[in-house]
Amino acid sequence: MSVISYIIRSLHIAFSPSYLYTLDKSLIHETTNFWIFKEFGTHTYIIKTWKQLQDGNLLCVINPKDISYIAQIEARKEIEHTYLRISEEMRGGIYILSNGYERLSVTGYEFLKDEALVRKMEHQDIIRIAYRTGVEKGRQISNIVTEKMASSESKESDILKIVK
Repeated sequence: MSVISYIIRSLHIAFSPSYLYTLDKSLIHETTNFWIFKEFGTHTYIIKTWKQLQDGNLLCVINPKDISYIAQIEARKEIEHTYLRISEEMRGGIYILSNGYERLSVTGYEFLKDEALVRKMEHQDIIRIAYRTGVEKGRQISNIVTEKMASSESKESDILKIVK
């Protein structure tokens, strides 16, 4: 085998990968649901969602490293969508909790009693609801104590009065 034919054969192997499409990393936006792939050797791009990639035969012709990267991002998105978040806060300590699949309305007290619901929430939102519910309960207790003290002071002054 001549040196020139060896070089040509080596170049052909080096520049013809076993996959046809590669992820265009210059246009990656993790917030969108679309992935953009560039075809090897051309200026052709295709745009697909993760679901379209799984349903079609395209996974066979995409760079395996790109598939792994996309699968990790999509798995992280799926986990984030299962967590509930506070979408609205209403008067009276009522919170509207939602994620990509469900939406529910609870009071702070109901929320804190339901352990399964607490496990579905993100830590910042749990702390926020617990703090505000605690502050509201503290205000109620303070009002009750203040009213009792005011009523007891007025009764004592009516019953016994010392004059010197």
